[in-house]
Amino acid sequence: LAAAGWIALLWGDAIALTDLGGTGTFDGGTVSIAGTSGGGSDGIAVATSSATIGFGDTTISGTSGSGIVLSANTGTVTFTGTTALTNPGAAGVAVTGTHGTIGFESLQIALQSDNTTGVDLSAANLDAGFLATDFDLTSTSPTGTTAINLTGTTSTGTVRFGDALVGGQDATIAGAGGNATGPTTGIQLAGANISNFIFGDGESSIDQGSRITATNRLDASTG
Repeated sequence: LAAAGWIALLWGDAIALTDLGGTGTFDGGTVSIAGTSGGGSDGIAVATSSATIGFGDTTISGTSGSGIVLSANTGTVTFTGTTALTNPGAAGVAVTGTHGTIGFESLQIALQSDNTTGVDLSAANLDAGFLATDFDLTSTSPTGTTAINLTGTTSTGTVRFGDALVGGQDATIAGAGGNATGPTTGIQLAGANISNFIFGDGESSIDQGSRITATNRLDASTG
């Protein structure tokens, strides 16, 4: 299956894929979503699917819920090209349950509202791994915002924001629009149990392009 086009102001989730199975690959193509209506509606929601699912360049803005929600998918879910998420009402990307591999080639998130989150992986099981090869988040709000929430996240694999290659893509968290302090919290780590968490490329001797600008850059407190 393949799709490309523009979806705007639908009632409920703009794209909802549930219980996709089989040995084939679902190719979502290029997606552009400008707003969703209905309380808590999301841009793309993929749930309880075992098929391999992929999307191309993805642009989502102004959702009342989250931009992308991935819930208990045992199959691989990937986003190639650039995934640009602007002003989500809840989270840019929200992941729940136990998952297969999740990958973003380039994940760009712009928070513009108080009490929102860039990537919410809280309580998710990511043994198969999570990768955002190029990751950049900005926040115009310093109030109640979190760039990456790993509260209670578990993984025996690797959770990485940034390129594994030295001198490759960076990972950055920063402020925008007159907010020089960035989000309230850069990375929330309370109760996380992750074998290998990396922000950036994992070294500092050759390039130091990855940065976190936030009121609290790292926070492992439970309160």
